[in-house]
Parts: sequence; structure tokens; C-alpha cells
Amino acid sequence: MIKTRPRRSEVPSAFQWELSKLYSTIEEWEKDFNKLSFLLKKIIIYKGKVMINSHNLLMILKKDEEITRLLNNLYVYAYMKYHEDTLNEQYIILKGKIDKLYNDTNEQKIFISNEILENKYSLVEEYIKQERKLKQYELKLDMMFKQKPYLLTSKEEQIIASMGEILTSSSNIYNVIYNTDIKYGTIKVDNNEIEITASNYIKLLNHNNPQIRAEVFNKVYKTYDNLKNTFSTILKYNIKTITLISNLKKYDSPLQMCLFNNYINPIIYYNLLDVVNSKLNILHKYVSLRKKELNIDKLHMYDMYIDIAKDVNKEYSYDDAMQIIKKALKPLGKDYIDIIDKAYYEKWIDVFDNENKKSGAYSWGTYDSNPYILLNYNGMLNDIFILAHELGHSIHTYYTNKNQTYTYSNYTIFLAEIASSVNEILLCKYLLDIATNNNEKKLILNQMMEKFKGSLYRQTMFAEFEKIIYEKEQNDEILTEKLISNTYYDLNKKYYGSDVIHDREIALEWIRINHFYKPFYVYQYATGISIAFIIAYAIYDGDEKMLSNYKQFLSSGSSDYPLNLLKQLGIDILDKTIIEKAINIFSDIIDQYIELE
Repeated sequence: MIKTRPRRSEVPSAFQWELSKLYSTIEEWEKDFNKLSFLLKKIIIYKGKVMINSHNLLMILKKDEEITRLLNNLYVYAYMKYHEDTLNEQYIILKGKIDKLYNDTNEQKIFISNEILENKYSLVEEYIKQERKLKQYELKLDMMFKQKPYLLTSKEEQIIASMGEILTSSSNIYNVIYNTDIKYGTIKVDNNEIEITASNYIKLLNHNNPQIRAEVFNKVYKTYDNLKNTFSTILKYNIKTITLISNLKKYDSPLQMCLFNNYINPIIYYNLLDVVNSKLNILHKYVSLRKKELNIDKLHMYDMYIDIAKDVNKEYSYDDAMQIIKKALKPLGKDYIDIIDKAYYEKWIDVFDNENKKSGAYSWGTYDSNPYILLNYNGMLNDIFILAHELGHSIHTYYTNKNQTYTYSNYTIFLAEIASSVNEILLCKYLLDIATNNNEKKLILNQMMEKFKGSLYRQTMFAEFEKIIYEKEQNDEILTEKLISNTYYDLNKKYYGSDVIHDREIALEWIRINHFYKPFYVYQYATGISIAFIIAYAIYDGDEKMLSNYKQFLSSGSSDYPLNLLKQLGIDILDKTIIEKAINIFSDIIDQYIELE
């Protein structure tokens, strides 16, 4: 009998998210869809008149926000329904309609920023003096003018905006193939024939039987091997698209363009690569420990996910996971725990896997809805950490939406991974405190070590991979599948060291990483966890000032530039020592584990 994923209709409603805060029915969504089309026609009367006076500027900024806010509701709902079942014809149509409207909206609204930026900032300052209600948009306007040196002519920007759907086509094609079309086959586990999916892949690699781990690994990578030319072509043209836009806008590089969108200095990116490369011996130290603890002569890449603490094979119900997380996050205060209860009882969370559901996990939502969480919960200890991670994102969003106007409610991606990592670290600290024996302590210490391996080292390896392949594109090298895969393979060898066998299949692992279609995104996991360790350790130790500052940070949204918001926490991420301190904690945790032997 083949054990397959349940259909969506077979998942109990108690474990499905409740999206009625956005729309109760598709018909409600359709009404707002038509309303947005109507609003877009109304703003055209301001074309050529945006900066005539302070009143016009205020009115167009208000109407722009009204449109954007409504668009976000439509977009998030359509995509979340699509993610429930990526083969549902109705949701595919919904997604297609909003994709087109999203691009049409951006195209029709581009004149607003173009007309504002055709003027000097001094005129904006004068208008703010004349119309006090413009004061709420002062930072937003300042941020807009920071982008001015890289803008093209109004006509050129209009052309680029009109091509939005085409420019994101690589990502869309990748997601359809990876989440819907790709099939890895089945494997027999404990007398059950189980379908291998993107959602259960890591769980299967955590199986105690090395033959099962090897078979799963080989089946997945054989599938990738059959499609490697397809995936390399998709990635290549995504890189070409980003590079083209970067060149047209006269950025120094695609990296600078992508970081500048969040007002981040590329020095932070380079510092991360420098520090991590200088500290690869710490990761090698962990890989060596992993080989020793597993007591195997040959450590393969498919052995990098199994828990090294022995005789632990516990599964946790979803309710168990929630209770553990609430106890772990108690140092963050009652108000924080109350929000977790809201998430549970108000059904913010789509808990379990189902047929054709999007793989992975995320937190999403809009200013007018709850934050929502997509999970594919499997009952492993790692799933508790994933839930804690996504709750961190959602609670960050909840605090921000409650304390900021819509204008400044959308915190930058650079700051997004801090709250999620703080939750995970506090969860580790709690589980260590309640551990009753050395083996339980080892399991939690390994979870912390895995967090460093996965979020700091592995994501930095991804960041270095992106840097290299984009530089090759800029230097007019041809991005063949072989070049892409060899680049990835060489980095894998460098990062993981000589104690692991670098199975040739791992050269294709870049296919699994959907974040490569959000260029220069992944480095933020590494900076985020480094910052989070400083915050979490201080809060765990009872630092009331840090707790107060952290709550303020969670409530700040984009009310200041991201590096300024970090400085309010006493953290200067331009300082290399932030990353170094985090890696030193990693080394100490490895030593703690060794001392328990």
C-alpha cells in the first residue's frame, strides 16, 4: 500500500487556516478585484499633475496607499488559496488574474513616483511645510529620493513596469515545476510505501537506516539530474533578467541593486563572506563531531540531517508543539504568549501537508488580516522549531500592524529573520533547561548546532554561490548547467571540509533552493541569526532593557532605516564582530556537546 498525502478535503478544518479575515468567498474577492480596476481608472486624472501643489501630492499618496492596500489583500488571498492546492483549476485562474492585475497596477501607478522624482527634494520639503498631513509621508518620500540616482526616464520606467509578468516568469516557471510537476517516486519504510515529496524529504533523511537515507537522496537527485538542463536554463535567465535591470539602472552590480532596495550597504554582505570563510574550521569541527557521533566510516551528504543524539525518536503532536513553544517564549512576556494563543484559536495556521500543497513554510498576510502561517507539520522536533520560527515572523507582523500606520507597516526583509531566530534560540534554551539527561541535552545542543550550520554557514554558502554566478554573468561567461553545478559543488567541498564524502549528486542541490529566485536574499538568514543570538541571550539572562528595546523594535515596522532600528537595540551590523561573536557561540556549543560524552 502506498502512503500518499491526503487530499485537501481530507484535512480536518481545525488544522486549516481561516482566511475569512481577508475574504469569506471567491465572490467577495471578485468584488474587490473589480473595485481595484475602478480605482486605477480614477488616479489617471492626476497624471501630469502630481506635483502641481501640496494638495495634489497628498491626495495621490493617499490614493496610492488605498490601491496598494487593496491589491495586497487580493494578491495574498489568491496566492494562499493557490498554495493550498496548486492543481486546483479555480485557484490557478485566481492566481493568473491577480498576477495580471498586479503588473497592470504597477504599470499604471509608475507615473506617481516618476513625477515626484522629476523634482528636487527641496520642493517636497516646501510642500510638507504647507500641508501638515504630508508629514506622515516624510520618511517614505525621503526613501524614494534615495533611489533617484538609479532611475531611468519616466518612459523607460513605464516600459519596465509593463514587463513585470515577463520579468518574473523564471520564478513562476520554477515554482510550477518544483511544487507541482516534479515527482520523486516512492520508498518502502516500515512496510509502508511512502511517496517522496519536497515536504517529507528532510524527515526521510533523518531516518536511522542509512540505506533509506541513501535511497531517498539518490531518487531525489536522479530526478534533478533528469531535469538539470531545464532548471539551469530557468536559473540562467532569471540571472540574466536581474543583471539586465541592474545594468540599465546603472548599479555597480545586481548585488548592489538588490541590497539598495532595502537600504543596505554591500559591505555587510562582503563582511559576512569574509568572516565565515575565515571561520570555516568551526563548521569542519562540527562535521567531524557528526562523523564521530554517527560512528560511520564514511559520512555522506545524505547523513547531514540525521540527529546525532542517539536513541531519540520522539514525535510531537501539533498541540504538544504549541505548549512547548509557549513555555519557551515566556521570557518575552504575557502579551507575546497571548498572541500565540490568538494564532492557535483564530486558526492563523495551515498545519499539515496535503496533496499538491506548496512545500516548505512561511508567514504571510496583509495589514487588514491576521498574519498567516503555512506549515507542512510532520511531528519531528525540527517541526517545532519551524513553527516557532514562523510564529516569530507572524508576531513581528502583528506588533508592527498594531503600532504603525499602513505607510510604515512593512518592515524590510533585512530585519525579517531576527524575530524568527530569537524564537528558535529561546526554544533551545528552554529545552536545555528541562532536559533530564545528557542524551536530551545533546539533542537540543545539536539542534542549536544545526541552526548555525543551516542558517549561518549554509546560507552564507548560498550567498557566496549567488555572488560568484552573478559575477560570471557580468563577465559574459556562459552559465551552462555544468558551470553552475561545478561552482556549487566546489563551494560545498570548501564549506563542509574533508570529513564528509562530497557525493557528486550534491552538485545539483542548487535546484532545491527556491530563494535563488529572490536574488541576494539568503545572506539575511545569516545576519539575522547573528543578531538574534545577541538579543535572545540578553533576554534569557533577564536584561529588561533589551526586552523593552526588542518589543519596540518589533513594533517599529519601517518607521526608520533598518540599520538605525538595529542601533536602537545597541547593534551595529557593519561591525564584523557581530558575526564573529555568533560563530564563537557556535564553537562553545560544540564544546558543550563534547563535554557531555
